[in-house]
Amino acid sequence: MSGATLQTEQRRCRRRQPLEGVEVVCRAWGGEADLALGLLDLSSGGACVALREPIDPCRDVCLTLEAPGRAPLECSGTVSWVSARGEVFCVGVRFDEPLCSADLLRLTRHGE
Repeated sequence: MSGATLQTEQRRCRRRQPLEGVEVVCRAWGGEADLALGLLDLSSGGACVALREPIDPCRDVCLTLEAPGRAPLECSGTVSWVSARGEVFCVGVRFDEPLCSADLLRLTRHGE
C-alpha cells in the first residue's frame, strides 16, 4: 500500500479478534435489513464490520452481537469510516457507550 492511501491510526482502544462463531447483525436506524456480512474486530469503543452494501459515515446504526450459548448484546453507535474492498464494505462503528470488560471478554479472543 502506498503512503497516500494510508490514514493516520486514530484508535483509542485495543482491537481484538472475535471468537469463532460470534454473529453480528447491523441495522441502520430506521432500517429493517441486516447489512452485516461479519465482524472483523472489536474493542470496548467500537467495531469493524463487513457490510454487503455501503452506508454513509455519520449514520447511526445498531449492532447485535451474539456469541454461541450467550444472550445477544445490542450496541448503538455511529459509522466513523467506510472502506470499499471489492464488493464488501468495511465500516468502523464508534459505540455510543463503551462495552464493559466482561462483554468484551465473552466476545473476543484473549491475548490478541
